[in-house]
Amino acid sequence: MLPAFAATNLLDNPEFLIGTVSLVLVLLAGAIVIWWLDNWRKKQARMGIESTESLTHFRDLFERGEITETEYKRIRDKVSKQMRQEVGLPVPVPAVEVAPEPLPPVVPAVPAVPPDPTP
Repeated sequence: MLPAFAATNLLDNPEFLIGTVSLVLVLLAGAIVIWWLDNWRKKQARMGIESTESLTHFRDLFERGEITETEYKRIRDKVSKQMRQEVGLPVPVPAVEVAPEPLPPVVPAVPAVPPDPTP
């Protein structure tokens, strides 16, 4: 003789259906979250490498003399700003450069005693 629970059809049991559907939805949601986190992690790693590699490339160009120091600093600041935005760090406000005051003209000092004309 079969037990009482085996005689009923499981698809007719609402508790079984609710439990099964809930389990499937939780597993599906977990898989979606894992997939999303994996893609986000890979994207962050790619962006960091690309920015670092480009900065290294421009540093090499500067060291070989193919770009000037001014060009390298401008590129470095631009890439640095881009990297900060990608990571979510605040971008620093550039400092205002103040031109130094010109130095007074140098007046050659006149010797107090003239040199002795005899050798």
